[in-house]
Amino acid sequence: MHTNDLLIGAKRADVTTLIENADQELSRISAKIAVLEKARDIIIVGKLHAAREYPIPCPFCKKSHELHSWTFVQTMWCVFPVGSIDGSHGDTWTSHTTDLCALVCPERNGMLRIRDYPNKDIANLLSVLWGFPPKEVFDRVKKAT
Repeated sequence: MHTNDLLIGAKRADVTTLIENADQELSRISAKIAVLEKARDIIIVGKLHAAREYPIPCPFCKKSHELHSWTFVQTMWCVFPVGSIDGSHGDTWTSHTTDLCALVCPERNGMLRIRDYPNKDIANLLSVLWGFPPKEVFDRVKKAT
């Protein structure tokens, strides 16, 4: 073998070792990412459960009820155009901001828009939950009529 061939062989071995080391490092990083994603999911679920159980005082019956037990009156829904049954022809969303949505007391059925609620903490709580579908937060969700 010539010296040149030995150098080329050594460089190939170095490259192969580098690739193997990089693959091992990627596997370790992927495992760490999986653990972090699992932790993130646990935190998200914990945040949702804590919020669902948060006691909300009712101005109508003067009692507190856990957030999930209130009925959420949703003012955002999909509207399909005439002639479309699956929304594939330009469906649109009718929406209002969350503060125009309403909550209905589980005991007295009194309804109050969120922005008119005397305790402004409820609006803050719902803004934290905005990424969750209402059906995950509330036991009952109705569309406003």
